[in-house]
Amino acid sequence: MDPRRHRISLAIGIVLAMSAAAILDFGFAPFRQMLANFDAELPLLTRLYVEGQHLFWGMPLLVPVAFVLGPRNRQGPIALLCGCVALLLIVPLGLLSMYLPIFSLAGGAPTGG
Repeated sequence: MDPRRHRISLAIGIVLAMSAAAILDFGFAPFRQMLANFDAELPLLTRLYVEGQHLFWGMPLLVPVAFVLGPRNRQGPIALLCGCVALLLIVPLGLLSMYLPIFSLAGGAPTGG
């Protein structure tokens, strides 16, 4: 892979990670407001996503770090992989974490039978 493609992969990885951070910070704001009014104790994963919401802005910084620390011939794919993991794994986990308290309430509700 030539250096230009590595730089393009780095840029795409950073954009993907920034998109993930923006979704987690701004897109989940209504969930955080709703969960703040919850009287029940929140599951650990939900608490991590709610209390550490601004830490997700560190994800775009991890992409260039992985790029620099990666092997020379794999720097681009590593940066791209970091961005993809941020967007395709961490965001869905965040969505699941926001729904966990709702699922736990539904599990504790009596059934009609």
